[in-house]
Amino acid sequence: MGKVKLSLLVVAIAVNCCLSALTVYGYTVQNVNPADVSRNLDESFLQEPHYRGNGELLDMLAHLQKDYPSLAKVHTIGQSLEGRPLSVLEIRPNIDRPRPLLMPMFKYVGNMHGDETVGRELLLYLAQYLLANYGRDPEVSALVNETAIYLMPTMNPDGYERSKMETT
Repeated sequence: MGKVKLSLLVVAIAVNCCLSALTVYGYTVQNVNPADVSRNLDESFLQEPHYRGNGELLDMLAHLQKDYPSLAKVHTIGQSLEGRPLSVLEIRPNIDRPRPLLMPMFKYVGNMHGDETVGRELLLYLAQYLLANYGRDPEVSALVNETAIYLMPTMNPDGYERSKMETT
């Protein structure tokens, strides 16, 4: 990607997708200049990028919930055909209370097919970025404060395992 940081790409995706949801519910967000977003942000999670297996992905979600107990909560919405959990990370303030009425909700699903590994990782990076920079960056804070964000890194953990077996 050259000199463009991955975090700016993730922020651009999240901001572009969420602006329309916020506008529908009467919230307004000022123009965001991606060049200004890189100030004082935590991007330490980008130091050792790699593809995570299903177990490591679940560990990461649990770790985020533990590190940010007032902002992040892991939900299991069922199981795959082979019995693997289908997990979703919910991000919003006061996570231990019911979601406020009329708070806009946003859902991202990472991989529906087993070989869509980039989507899984991008959603994990997005979760880390939002949680680590909440309170540091006004745009990130506003996004998290005003939107219930649901991130499902994988809808097909069985296919991911199968695609790993086919490439080895």
